[in-house]
Amino acid sequence: MGDVATGTAVRRTSMLFPRSHQREAVTGIVEAVKEEGVGQRYLIEHSAGSGKTNTISWTVHRLARLHVDDRKVFDSVIVVVDRTVLDSQLQDAIRQIDGHRQDRRDDQP
Repeated sequence: MGDVATGTAVRRTSMLFPRSHQREAVTGIVEAVKEEGVGQRYLIEHSAGSGKTNTISWTVHRLARLHVDDRKVFDSVIVVVDRTVLDSQLQDAIRQIDGHRQDRRDDQP
C-alpha cells in the first residue's frame, strides 16, 4: 500500500480485540497451565468463522511469555496445523501480535 501523491509506502495499523469466547478460551488455557503445570492436553472448539486463527495466535503469544513464580514456563510453543493456508495465516497473525509484521510477498520466490 502506498501514498500516490508522495510515492512512499504507508503502513496502516489497527488494534484487534478478542471476542468474549476467544478471551475465555485463551484465559482458560493460561489459567489451567498456571494451576496444573505443563504436560496437559487442552482442546478449544470453534465453528467456521469464529476466529480460530486469532484465538490460536493469542494463546501462543500468552503461553510463550507465561511466567509462574518469576520463572518462564515454556521454552517454546509449537503449533501444528493440517492446512498450508492456515499455517500462513497463523504465521502472519503471530508476527503481528509480536510486532514483527512481514509482507507475505516477501516469502514468495
